[in-house]
Amino acid sequence: SSRDTTYRPPNWDGYQFGRWQPWWWFGEPTASDCFDCWPGGEVTYEEFSGRTDAQGSHHLEIGFDADVDLPRTVVPEATVFDVNRQGWASRTELLVHPARYYVGLQTARNFVEQGTPIAVRAVVTDVDGNAVAGRDVEITAGRVEWLQRNGTWAEELVDAETCTITSAGDEPVECEFATDVGGTYRITAIVEDEDGRRNRTEITQWVTGGRSRPVRDVERERVTIVPDRETYAPGDTAELLVQAPFSPAHGVMTIVRGGIVSYAAFEAEDGSAVLEIPIEDAHVPNLSVVVEMVGSAPRSADDGTPLPDAPARPAYATGEIALRIPPITRALDVTASPAASAIEPGESTTVSIQVDGPDGEPVEGA
Repeated sequence: SSRDTTYRPPNWDGYQFGRWQPWWWFGEPTASDCFDCWPGGEVTYEEFSGRTDAQGSHHLEIGFDADVDLPRTVVPEATVFDVNRQGWASRTELLVHPARYYVGLQTARNFVEQGTPIAVRAVVTDVDGNAVAGRDVEITAGRVEWLQRNGTWAEELVDAETCTITSAGDEPVECEFATDVGGTYRITAIVEDEDGRRNRTEITQWVTGGRSRPVRDVERERVTIVPDRETYAPGDTAELLVQAPFSPAHGVMTIVRGGIVSYAAFEAEDGSAVLEIPIEDAHVPNLSVVVEMVGSAPRSADDGTPLPDAPARPAYATGEIALRIPPITRALDVTASPAASAIEPGESTTVSIQVDGPDGEPVEGA
């Protein structure tokens, strides 16, 4: 069996490699409306049979396609049957790199206001994490729109822009892309090695004012929620981009932690809004945010085009996200200091324990 996977070269934790999946979509494959589009979504299988030779061995040669541009996990699993027809199985796992080089992408945040360019930084490394200079990288950014083709809805990239850069070793190289229209933007970077093998990295950025796929029926739709960062600390202000599939929209944000903490109403004239949440020490270690939005949307035909003479239909959508607030403000520093570095058998010694708080001050009663 084989499937797409992810691989991050060592020492490049701030960059995304391969096909990026937002962490807040974990456990919700339908959030992308394309389960097979993300790593681990599609698995391919091949099955073979054979007989061992006089030495009890059998060999299977596995070839790798040259047109693969993402790392893949290949799992060979063999089952051998003894004279009693009992099966004995074993397996191993292989990581297949698509090329000698990887391209990593980084942005300052996950969303921007409409009209603010998306700034993308790129680096090129080898599989061991060593920075590589002098490699050409082609970066393409385009807005994702839902269009109907032959009766089926599908995502298509429109208004694509391309930027070609040359890697500069440890120093990242930057490209900027215009955001005249709101929505979801897909950014793809491709690097080739000396043998023409390609490696691809793909990330997603959001721009305020976007729309999602139109629907015909009155059903609960999904509010897209995009956080500005992965973790927060007390004193920070979390910014969440929320996008409804319709506009204008009226919304309510409810903050939950062991019950309702607070709630607030907001307006989204173009279907999107940026919500701010002050993070407090009482919110450690996590906080849930539930967003509900209501409004109306044009009725559409089978092909998704609006029906101009039909009255608008009611529309509502919901979404939820968990904000990570690690307990770093409550971490204790414990130091154990023995009175002697070495003792003889039968002797005893004392160990002094010093406990300090996050501010470096001693903690009494710990």
